[in-house]
Amino acid sequence: MAESQPAAPKRKAASAGRSESTEELDCPICLSLLLDPVVGACGHDFCKHCYERWASASRRAHCPVCRASLPRQVPGVCKRLQNLVEKLYPEQISARRQELEKQLAAEKAAEEERRSQTPQPTGRNPQLHQDAAAAAWDAVCTSQPPDRIMV
Repeated sequence: MAESQPAAPKRKAASAGRSESTEELDCPICLSLLLDPVVGACGHDFCKHCYERWASASRRAHCPVCRASLPRQVPGVCKRLQNLVEKLYPEQISARRQELEKQLAAEKAAEEERRSQTPQPTGRNPQLHQDAAAAAWDAVCTSQPPDRIMV
């Protein structure tokens, strides 16, 4: 007998002032109103930014709704759906865009800070290697009696 998975609980609309019937306009990844919506190969809608992160997070991305395989390449923005969401919820979309821009700026600043604190390779310096080898050889020669040095 096949096991059935329990139905997902109904969630409330993510944004205030929206009815439960508009949850179809919510991204299943961030659970917020779709921002720059893209349509996956399986037909489910996602925010473009959410899709990019979801697809790049693992070698093989799967739809969080139906588990269908998703290509890593982000599909183009669905203009009809974008226009619909922007027409119905202009204030929420504007607020989401500003929030995303702040988040991306903070992530970029954190990445630049991390990079500035990471030592960068300076390239090969043959003279440095020769000096280190000579110093090591001198240390061996001065610490060992001549009859114990093997070349």
